[in-house]
Amino acid sequence: MKNRIIAGIFAVFFLFGGTISAAAYNASSSSQFFTAVTDLPLMPGFIEQLDENMIFDKPEGRIVETEAFGRGTREIAEGFYLETLPQLGWRFVGGHRFERGEETLEIDFSEQADYITIHVTVKPNKG
Repeated sequence: MKNRIIAGIFAVFFLFGGTISAAAYNASSSSQFFTAVTDLPLMPGFIEQLDENMIFDKPEGRIVETEAFGRGTREIAEGFYLETLPQLGWRFVGGHRFERGEETLEIDFSEQADYITIHVTVKPNKG
């Protein structure tokens, strides 16, 4: 009898714990934009690494660094941002750099096996 009660408690704990974890994951993975750069799209299936966000507001403009991680290749990620960013007003200026207004956006990619990390930096243009 005692074993059934303990087994029932564990079953309830894991059932609700799994439901809460799945809901939290679905909420974060359904996000379409980075939280640190609210008008920068997050590649589908990628998860922003919130603990990597750094945001500084200065009189010259903001400096933001953020990362996202997911399954894919560098080529797919580069294609996604080359296609998407100009639609949001970012002008491709070469390499992995874009400009919009007074800001420069740089995107770097690093691959490990089937996964890729996207590192984004937004900073004021050098005048």
